[in-house]
Amino acid sequence: MKSKTKFIIFIILVILFTLFFTTKGFGEYAKPQLLRDYITSFGSIAPIIYLLVYIFGSVLGFPGSILSLTGGLAFGALLGTIYTLIGATIGASLAFWIARIMGRDFIRSLLGKRLQEVDIKLEEKGLGIILFFRLIPIFPFNLLNFTFGLSKVKFKDFFIGTAIGIIPGTFAYVYLGSSLTNIFSIKFILAVLLLVALFLMRILLLPRTYKKFKKKVI
Repeated sequence: MKSKTKFIIFIILVILFTLFFTTKGFGEYAKPQLLRDYITSFGSIAPIIYLLVYIFGSVLGFPGSILSLTGGLAFGALLGTIYTLIGATIGASLAFWIARIMGRDFIRSLLGKRLQEVDIKLEEKGLGIILFFRLIPIFPFNLLNFTFGLSKVKFKDFFIGTAIGIIPGTFAYVYLGSSLTNIFSIKFILAVLLLVALFLMRILLLPRTYKKFKKKVI
């Protein structure tokens, strides 16, 4: 199959999945409580079902925040965080390889000289770049998975950077999810404060971190 044809199929699939998961009708079912009930209905294999849902949800464009909240509701803060980190990292890796196989050749043929230089820097300094975008998520998690797959970033750097970089945000959302059963509890208040603190920290660090990123890559 020609690289252009593969890329067109890839773009069409991304658009279709995005439209599917953003429709109003589907939104009624994309609720942590409903997903928790569905996942826990499988009993002892519920963790496996959750991992599968998160893995394929990452590929299909399902909002990671909803899945992370579901993990907290279903398994608590500790196990929910562990399961979510595993599912999100594997799902991101799968999306990465789909993009690389389906679209990398075509993107490489389109790159101009300037973009080729950026692409080379992405390959050389991929780990730091991935960590930057994961720790300070300027762009959606699922979008970055495909974008880095289209770039020259090494998979090793992508995998390590993703696995480490998503830890703070993952714990914050899972912890919040584990407290949703009682929104008047101290635990819920602490979870909200944790998310707010994480958000403010990212905002404060963004300008300085971006300057370093721009200097190294752009």
